[in-house]
Amino acid sequence: MSTTTEMPVSVKTDVCERVEVTVMKQLGTPPNFMKAKAINVFGNHYRVNVYVVIDGDCLVKRSSIAYSYLVLADKEGKLIDSQPEIIKMFE
Repeated sequence: MSTTTEMPVSVKTDVCERVEVTVMKQLGTPPNFMKAKAINVFGNHYRVNVYVVIDGDCLVKRSSIAYSYLVLADKEGKLIDSQPEIIKMFE
């Protein structure tokens, strides 16, 4: 019989936030940046999507995923690997 221990939701959320910050520091802030969102997909693998506003003139802002990464991170949210590689593109 195997037992698994899962991280509490608050710990997962904290790691996701740290992964988001780390990805944005490595990438930089793209024009019309809206948000970065990290989601734990399995184990210590996270899907990070970077959203930008594509139509800022409307009452309701529309967004699009400009960059998307599958990252491997440790328990503190430090990146170990990324597919594709995160390249500094913006300041």
